[in-house]
Amino acid sequence: MEDGVFIGPQACLTNDRIPRAINPDGSLKGDEDWEVGRILVRHGASIGAGATILPGVTVGNYAMVGA
Repeated sequence: MEDGVFIGPQACLTNDRIPRAINPDGSLKGDEDWEVGRILVRHGASIGAGATILPGVTVGNYAMVGA
């Protein structure tokens, strides 16, 4: 998050590329199974209420994301 960012109510920023509790073979995921991604929200951007931002996304300067 850079300065001046607005995040509306119930917005969700997720850093897990594959959000599952188990692996394809049915085993529970361990620490080594998680693939974490980065989200960058630039200066002055607005994330609207209820929006979901996925990993690997950069929201540009003064951009507006709506749900």
